[in-house]
Amino acid sequence: MLFNEIEKRCLNGLLGNQILVSKEKIIRAFENRKDQDKISIIQNQKNEDVVVVEKENHEWLMQSYYSAEDAAKVWAGQYLDIVTDNTVFLIMGIGDGKAIQKLLERNDENIIIVYEPCAEIFWKQFGKEMLAELLESGRVFLTVNGINEALLIPYLETFVDYTNFQLMQIGILPNYDRVFETEYHWMMEQYLYVMKKIIMSRNTEICFNKEMVKNQMALSEDVINHYSVGQLDDIVKKKNLSGMPAVLVSAGPSLDKNIDQLREIQDCVFILAVDTALNTVLNHEIIPDMTISIDGHKPVELFKNPKTKEIPIALSSRSNKEIIPFISQKRFYELSSKELLAKLFHNIGKEVVELPTGGSVANNACALLQRMGFQIIIFMGQDLAYPEKKTHTLQAYGEYDTINENEKKYVKVLDVYGKEVYTEPNMLSYLKWFESFISVFSSIRFIDATEGGAAIKGTEIKSMKWVSANIVDKKYNKSIIWKNIPLSLTEEEQKEIHASIKKNPENLQNIKKMVKKELEIFNRLKCEKENENIKRFSEKIITINKKLEENPVFDMVRYYAIREDYKAKGSLLQYDKKEKVEEQIYDLSNKGRELFEGYMKAVEELESVL
Repeated sequence: MLFNEIEKRCLNGLLGNQILVSKEKIIRAFENRKDQDKISIIQNQKNEDVVVVEKENHEWLMQSYYSAEDAAKVWAGQYLDIVTDNTVFLIMGIGDGKAIQKLLERNDENIIIVYEPCAEIFWKQFGKEMLAELLESGRVFLTVNGINEALLIPYLETFVDYTNFQLMQIGILPNYDRVFETEYHWMMEQYLYVMKKIIMSRNTEICFNKEMVKNQMALSEDVINHYSVGQLDDIVKKKNLSGMPAVLVSAGPSLDKNIDQLREIQDCVFILAVDTALNTVLNHEIIPDMTISIDGHKPVELFKNPKTKEIPIALSSRSNKEIIPFISQKRFYELSSKELLAKLFHNIGKEVVELPTGGSVANNACALLQRMGFQIIIFMGQDLAYPEKKTHTLQAYGEYDTINENEKKYVKVLDVYGKEVYTEPNMLSYLKWFESFISVFSSIRFIDATEGGAAIKGTEIKSMKWVSANIVDKKYNKSIIWKNIPLSLTEEEQKEIHASIKKNPENLQNIKKMVKKELEIFNRLKCEKENENIKRFSEKIITINKKLEENPVFDMVRYYAIREDYKAKGSLLQYDKKEKVEEQIYDLSNKGRELFEGYMKAVEELESVL
């Protein structure tokens, strides 16, 4: 037997409910584990195990030599007065598990994400009751360098958003940052990437929230009557095309260097061109097998080539509604779980698929190719930088744009040739997303044939000439991919969704009544001092909020008032830091009133949309 019972518990706890890192991968890591001679276990004065790491002729103790139990209490105690129920911890080091256990005991709400930089230390704890209990708690999510470190970003993105990111606490177990300095910097890079992405996403949502909702409503009929990207899951295997490589064509300026080579092999690869690359590939007599357009503000000019009508397209419910007349009838939609239509799909038992993204349509495109089952994905035009100061391929918008490198927003990174090239923070974010995605899906072969731009870790840097000679081996009948795919919904399901949509105005009016009622309560609560009355008002608020959450249109209202929603939630999460109940009540009523005034304004604006 490979594992005893406690080891099985540790294994299952490490896996959790995630599907990105397989059980097989962890088992392989277990079988190939190293008993590193520079890591040993000694007994401290209380006969507790202490991990000792030798580095540069110095021995570092990773737990206390006197009392690991007492040291763990002291370490966890530093967070006693600053932790709220909504605090998410990012901790470097699992150690002997005691410090994490003490932190877990602070309350029964906190989520703890642990990054262990040394697999050998993890294996020393593997199979111990302490580790099994931590991983079974449902609140400790462990990533280990060399085993499942690719899960660090997904875990952060799962548990941290704009409402609680300012409450995050980063903890370092004793000596970990000294012994594992490189790994510490890596962990912080992942953390900062997620934080920046959260802020960028929040800012985008605030800027385009109303446009997004209007697009969603305008496209709802189209979504109902067409296809879901979920129907393309593992499609290349289902259609017996497993050996076919995929080429992801983006609109970086390097595309102009090798686009002609793509034309020569277009019958031998599946070509997915992002919307901004469409004009370039079509003008070079290349008909891509698919295109993708996610952004609600992409210009219609990108789709006016008549050949666009022939190309299947992946869309978001937030895509620009104006492009619909110019695109193919094979339209595959992704849906955000936050939107109204997603709820209506769930209500009738239909799967809702949202493609992972780092903010760029190329990120979505890469995630789609992975869902479709391609095992070789080749990047073209994926510059993620400005080689020769150019912003995009010549034919994306009909002319070259160049940057002024003297502007402070531009920074330098290394390109595929090891030379410096200019880029900017948002592109660095897209780059980080690609690198994280590639590390998670390590079974897929990623080849960067951009022939320019920023280097993407995890890819093989090759030329299109090399791809043509070494990857391409035969022609494929790609048209079979699109045959016999049923519509996303049956006729009966369509009718059911339509019936629900017709109730939107009525649901909105019910929300209006409840919002008005809650505003009245907050106004009265502000001046209330009697405990019984405060309790009664609080119960009424809870009851109304529950009914609001049940209303299918409420998420749309909340999204329309997203600025107020973000502000209020961010403030309310920090209440348990306050000392006086009177202050809490006063602040609660003020924040609540501001929030619901935002909701009322959103309702009034939505009345004309619905």
